[in-house]
Amino acid sequence: MLPRLNRHDIAAIANEVARQLSIRMDVVMSVDQCAEYLGISRQAVVMRARRGQLPYHRKGDKMYFSRYEVNNYLLPDEEITTAQDLIALRSMDTTT
Repeated sequence: MLPRLNRHDIAAIANEVARQLSIRMDVVMSVDQCAEYLGISRQAVVMRARRGQLPYHRKGDKMYFSRYEVNNYLLPDEEITTAQDLIALRSMDTTT
């Protein structure tokens, strides 16, 4: 027989599933894509990355950005952990 779960347990499980799914649905963006996503110029993205204001990865001479990392860096107190946040993130993916 399975143990009974209370609302808190169910919410914790749902939040962990949403967090794991958001990581797996991550989008890798170029500098131009990141600039468009954030609504800032290409130069602003590069400068913020160089100053440590945006997390990025380098492959050769190219810079790449993880949408998940950018979101969590810019909104650390609002980490994507709820199903509603996951749905909102997913809808942003389809509009860009």
